[in-house]
Amino acid sequence: MTATISPVSRTAGDRAASDHLLDNITALRRGQTALAGRLPAMPEGPFVFGRDGYLTVRAERRWLDGCSVPLAAARRMLKDACVTGTTACLALATHGAHVRAAMERLSATQALIVIVEEERCLTTMLCCDDFSGEIGDERLFFAVGADWAEELERILADRTGLPTPTQFLRLPVTEEADLQAAVAVAQPIFERENLRRADRLASRRNRPRVGGSGRICVHAPSHFRLWNDGGHMLRTVAAEAFGDRMVHCDPDRPTRASAPALADAAEGCDAILALNLGRDSAPAVADLSVAWITYSTQGRIPAPVAGAGRDRLILADPDWAGAARAAGWVEGTVAVGGLPAVTTAAAPGDGAVAIIADVMNLDPPADVVELSSQRLLWEAIAGELMDDPFALPADTGRFLNQRMAKLGVSAESVDVSRWIGGLVVPAYQIGLARWLVGAQVPLAIYGKGWEGRGEWAACARGAIEGREALAAAVAGSAAVVHAWPTWTNHPVATCGRLAIGATHRNADSFLRQAIEAMKRGSGGLNGKFPTFSAELLVSVVE
Repeated sequence: MTATISPVSRTAGDRAASDHLLDNITALRRGQTALAGRLPAMPEGPFVFGRDGYLTVRAERRWLDGCSVPLAAARRMLKDACVTGTTACLALATHGAHVRAAMERLSATQALIVIVEEERCLTTMLCCDDFSGEIGDERLFFAVGADWAEELERILADRTGLPTPTQFLRLPVTEEADLQAAVAVAQPIFERENLRRADRLASRRNRPRVGGSGRICVHAPSHFRLWNDGGHMLRTVAAEAFGDRMVHCDPDRPTRASAPALADAAEGCDAILALNLGRDSAPAVADLSVAWITYSTQGRIPAPVAGAGRDRLILADPDWAGAARAAGWVEGTVAVGGLPAVTTAAAPGDGAVAIIADVMNLDPPADVVELSSQRLLWEAIAGELMDDPFALPADTGRFLNQRMAKLGVSAESVDVSRWIGGLVVPAYQIGLARWLVGAQVPLAIYGKGWEGRGEWAACARGAIEGREALAAAVAGSAAVVHAWPTWTNHPVATCGRLAIGATHRNADSFLRQAIEAMKRGSGGLNGKFPTFSAELLVSVVE
């Protein structure tokens, strides 16, 4: 039975529900055609706006799911959810608010598969919200009804570019026994699909390669990432270098993020040019006769693979050459290509020094809160660095170990990279900002996470959402703070403004840099860096 939409709506809620259902069904017809064709008609409702403004159903004085604030409740249920892989699975959702809150926990490069036990329930969910954008972008899929397991298997089999889910998002309102039963059905489906994809890659790899096409597969993400936009630069420069011989595989599209997706894109290509991805991490993707060139912008050095004599490595930082040699790369296989640069020819701005960085929430995570010793350590480090960022040495790992030992916290109980990225770095950045304000240095702060802090009301300039916004922020500044604990070859040093940093952990030196920056307003402290160019790519690839 095909979902139908009544032309007559009684209330504003009913009209909104009708519009949502129409848009969602239209989007589903392009991606999950069979599902769109069998959904039941729009339910009676009545659809009303809940006390939190989210569309829901209230019939005979009863709210759908017994909740008058469905979105607020769903957000609270999923507030600690952290999706680390490309694809997640939301099991046994019963309200559109559950899907919306789950999607809010995902980035634009992640996808969600929702398991719904009844088709009529899904129709109601599709009335409550407009998911057509996420459905159309292939970021949202539904496995529905008594045969939801078959639908789940079909979603993955038809989209080998979509990585299989690596985690389930759990709703506290779902009975644990029901959830475990769903997981027990879904996990073997994921395992079978992974084996099927591995077999397909193996059979493809064993086929003889026909060379000489001249085509280059460029594996580079397309979405903007603040100070980490190497994918855009790699794709742009590769297009200049290779023209219509370039084939782009975009891992930021969830349905193009798996190893089989890269293998499909690289079919018939003579070389793969990948950002921060080496052959060692995806050995089954391409035959050894296909050249694999890794452009490393984050310091990870892939291990060379025996028999892959055409493979090459491009380093963003010349200081990484020693690590490349230690990893086994030999002379003639490594080039230095420089960093993705943010450049501006505009004259310096109004004399303000800028911090351009997204800062994370410093509230301790739930698992840290549960352990009193770890919570005490977390709060002590946050307080220390926000008060005195110059107390942080260049060796952040050693700093963390010393603080753990002081409070008797076992090193084995702490995820060091998580604590450094989620605590040490943002606390250091906040400390630098506080120090500059206290020293009465004109300061402009760009990035996410600052606007919620009242102390930055006069400084915060909002988030940097794209490349043009970043270029504008740089152009409007006299200097940019290198707001990371370790002075490395960072794009901030190539942005066309003086890059100042607390590299010597000395407040007086930092203040002198800031004063000089406001006077000069251009240049860089790290000297000249190599330029990433089309000529370089051609020389390395060909």
